Amino acid sequence: MNTILLIDDDPIILSMLVSFLSCPEYKIYTADSAKAAFKILEDMKPDLIVSDIMMPDMDGYEMRRHLLNDERLKFVPFIFLSSKGESQDIVKGMEMKVDDYIAKPFDSSVLKAKIKAVLQRYDGLYKLIHYDQLTGLYNRRALEMFLFEELERAKRYKRPLGIVLLDLDHFKNLNDKFGHDFGDNVLKITADVLKANIREIDYAGRYGGEEFIIIMPETGQEDTRAAAERLRLAVQQLEFDNPDVSITISGGIAIAMKDGDNTADLLKSADIALYNAKNNGRNLIRGRE
Repeated sequence: MNTILLIDDDPIILSMLVSFLSCPEYKIYTADSAKAAFKILEDMKPDLIVSDIMMPDMDGYEMRRHLLNDERLKFVPFIFLSSKGESQDIVKGMEMKVDDYIAKPFDSSVLKAKIKAVLQRYDGLYKLIHYDQLTGLYNRRALEMFLFEELERAKRYKRPLGIVLLDLDHFKNLNDKFGHDFGDNVLKITADVLKANIREIDYAGRYGGEEFIIIMPETGQEDTRAAAERLRLAVQQLEFDNPDVSITISGGIAIAMKDGDNTADLLKSADIALYNAKNNGRNLIRGRE
């Protein structure tokens, strides 16, 4: 399901847009001003923003400039929908890195087609940019972005946040003994286990090589450790056709604010904790001692 934020100070136009776009594929949010839109954007990141230009408190151009300067929101697809339909208006709008400019009055079928096209284009780009091709988990770039966003949210609302850095034990030995195709299969199976044993609000990703990260919003130290232990046991219980093969995973946990108040420090703390787990015999979960 795609989330769309519609912004227009005309309640009739806003109602029409909601009516045109209402379907199971879209979840619609509405705002009657730029100020109201920014309030909504504090707590959510939509898949698309459709905005009027002429609004009382802040016009669409100024709002777009603010969004382009926001690291979290600057790449969210954006469409201008405006009665300013002269060529110079369209050129000005497109120069602000928007994805389309639709003049009022608009044809509902054209509007829906253009919105669908923008969402499909970004969906393909999103998958290409954010997912690891081998495992289907988020990649390092995406994980660091999500961690930044969740850490900012945790600090703003004083909510807990935990992360777990996981590493397959003796993975190089598996590759050397059974080959890289087998090693790739182990990474895929491990990724599936991780995905199956986390919550919907958690983020699971491949950080690089045989390392994985789980980002756990709304999770304090005890619950983060307990969740990491469940993941460790789930991996340990995997069975393979070859009885000589068994895999285990070690993990280091870090808690926002306690172990770091920025992404770099938090990841460093998790890495130190992981080193402690490796140094104490592997197949263990450790915090930063």
